[in-house]
Order: sequence, then structure tokens, then C-alpha cells
Amino acid sequence: MQENEELLLSLLSEVELVKTEKKMLEIDKQMLDKEMEKMDKTFKKLKTYTMETEMKLGRIKENLSKLETGVKTLNMDNEDMIGDLSEKVEDLK
Repeated sequence: MQENEELLLSLLSEVELVKTEKKMLEIDKQMLDKEMEKMDKTFKKLKTYTMETEMKLGRIKENLSKLETGVKTLNMDNEDMIGDLSEKVEDLK
């Protein structure tokens, strides 16, 4: 009879340990779920920032191209004016 009681107490103790471990695992799962939510939000933010940055970079490249074209045009105009002035100076001599 005493052996049965000891066995029963031992089993009850094991059951309590299993319950405790189960609770700890549930808590761990909840913590992991919260971390996953945070990571998902961070990933979405990064994705949004990346898209915005790519759009800005595209606009910057377009503006840079326009500026380069403008500079080339100005250089050509300046070369033409210098040529015209050189001719006028030669004519004056």
C-alpha cells in the first residue's frame, strides 16, 4: 500500500513537472510570436523604405541626366560663342 502511495506521489510530481514545462513552453511560444510580429513589422518598414529610396534614386538619376544634357548644351553654346568672338577679334585685327 505504501509503495502505491509513493508511486502515486511520484506520478503526481511528474505530472506537475510536465504541466510546468508545458506552461514554460507556452510562454516561450508567446514570446517568439511577439518577436515574429516585431520582425514582420520591421521587414515591412524596410521594404517600404527601400521602395521609397529606389524611387528617389530614380528621380535623382533623371535629374542628373537632365543636368548633364544642360551642361553639354551650355558647353556647345560657349564654344560657338568663343568661335564667334575669335572671328570678330580676327576681323578687328
